Amino acid sequence: MMSLSRRKSRVLRWLVAALFALPSYGWAQEVVMVKGAAVKDEPVLSIVYEGNKRSKTSVMDRLSGLRTGMRLADIDVDRVRKSFLDSGLFDDATVSYQDSGDGAVVTVRVKERLGLFLIPYNIAISSAYYGGGLLLTDANFLGEQKVGALGVAVSNLGPAGVLSYQDPHFILDHLVLTTYLTGGNQLRQESSMNGDLFAEFPHLFVVQGIQTNYAIDDHWHLLSEVRGIEVSTNNTEAERYGLFERSLVINPSVGFDYSGQTPFEYFLQGPWAFFQYSHGFSFYGLPSYDSVTARGEWTFPALFDGMADAGFSATYGNQTLLVMNALGGKGFRTLPSNSYSDKDLGLYAAYDWPMFHFNWGVIALGGFYEAGFYTTGLDAQPTTEFFQGPGLGVHLFLNKISRSALGVDFSYNVPTRNLGFNVNAGLSFN
Repeated sequence: MMSLSRRKSRVLRWLVAALFALPSYGWAQEVVMVKGAAVKDEPVLSIVYEGNKRSKTSVMDRLSGLRTGMRLADIDVDRVRKSFLDSGLFDDATVSYQDSGDGAVVTVRVKERLGLFLIPYNIAISSAYYGGGLLLTDANFLGEQKVGALGVAVSNLGPAGVLSYQDPHFILDHLVLTTYLTGGNQLRQESSMNGDLFAEFPHLFVVQGIQTNYAIDDHWHLLSEVRGIEVSTNNTEAERYGLFERSLVINPSVGFDYSGQTPFEYFLQGPWAFFQYSHGFSFYGLPSYDSVTARGEWTFPALFDGMADAGFSATYGNQTLLVMNALGGKGFRTLPSNSYSDKDLGLYAAYDWPMFHFNWGVIALGGFYEAGFYTTGLDAQPTTEFFQGPGLGVHLFLNKISRSALGVDFSYNVPTRNLGFNVNAGLSFN
């Protein structure tokens, strides 16, 4: 009996040992790859993606940079993982492999984000404008790492909408293509000089355009845009201000963008510059026009962990009322948001001190001083206005963004002795 019991015991131990030995006889174990860990120098036979419920295989291939036939030892795991996380489409990514004898099967597992966001759109409050809306944005449109956006806004000037599509990899990783369509029923288009209203008329407008952004290197970008601007109005007085019953202008432009900004604590520090030339070809209604626009800023650390910012904005052209630049949309905070110009120059200096720190950004108390001039584009009655003055505000900065996502500013224009109040939030397609 003892001999039989020992024999059974030996058989049981052999079976247990055999079970644990099975992986070495063809059931290959999956190994999670980490930087610095030794792996076999064998070819990659296939690549498998898991967890990408929306993102297509072409997107996964582009982000991973993996390909069949490459050597397993040549895979930079940290680079692959960083590429997925930096895309903004995933919360996590891991790389593992299984040895099949003739090579390796590589598996990339990701935790995908939803990618749908509601973003404040054209939200602003001032003495002449109040309103805003929402922009529904899909950061992974059609699962192709494209960006689609649909938004509406309602204001005292009437309703407006926007439809936009962006391909950040139109030509490899160098050319970004953006198309957009905006339109609405603006009940009033007005502008004031010294507080005097000089234009007011109802009109329907449609603006459509195509933009390209070509990355020459890490700092320089070549920009181009073609806009079509169509406006109709039933106000017979509008012609006095350069707007006819129906107008259509095609506006191509070319320029460049330079950014030497790098992350520093909660904002970006360094220089940024922008230059653009545009020409408006008139098909009917408005006359043709030319304009040159230049902007620049330098953001740098300041006292008490603050952020200092100095810059300028300038425009020179012979535009009409329809296509003049809204100064309120270019950062001028001592002017009302409905001030329009075709010739302007503004200089500013600002300082923001962080009062409250959060994981996603800071709330800062800011002060600024601005000075400059602007001229209306009405050939029949041009008027030049000088402005200068200080201001105070409270600003919300999201991490690694040097322009506030939300701002409340109070300002004083010394020449006109006017107090200003502006609230701005979200994106603008103006």
